[in-house]
Amino acid sequence: MFLDIDITVNGENINVNIEEDLKIIDISRDMDMVSSQIAFWGSVWAAAEEEELKAKAYYRNWKAKVGEKLVNSDNKLAEWKIRQKLEALDEFKVVKEGLALASRNVLLAKTVFESFKAKASMLQSKGAMMRSELDSTSMKTKSSDKEIERAKNKETLKRVLKRRK
Repeated sequence: MFLDIDITVNGENINVNIEEDLKIIDISRDMDMVSSQIAFWGSVWAAAEEEELKAKAYYRNWKAKVGEKLVNSDNKLAEWKIRQKLEALDEFKVVKEGLALASRNVLLAKTVFESFKAKASMLQSKGAMMRSELDSTSMKTKSSDKEIERAKNKETLKRVLKRRK
């Protein structure tokens, strides 16, 4: 469900396959997957936000309809009495529990998303340390050898080799 994300902006549909489009072939599986994991949890967070907005809209609509019925049954009721009667209904508790669950889901999805962002930052630091260690020992990574193989022309090859110096 969340691996293929469809976004419609200004009437134009955009599709992103986060597992394939955001994959990074690098030193470790963690580094390969972290951007896809951030995108995945970002889409879960967005879906949770959408559900929360819908739950809030449902609650406001339900509350207005019940409030209107209570006022129509006795137009001399004070506002606090209407609120009290509304909150005494069994359905009120069910609707409020739905709102609480929607808010919980938003918070959890956001927390996981932020955790993966922190993981990406730590992996970036780890990668920089590993590159520094490799540079000091004049060793190469397997990805740096692949970079040379992928160089399609002499100019690209020159840039790759120049960066290594």
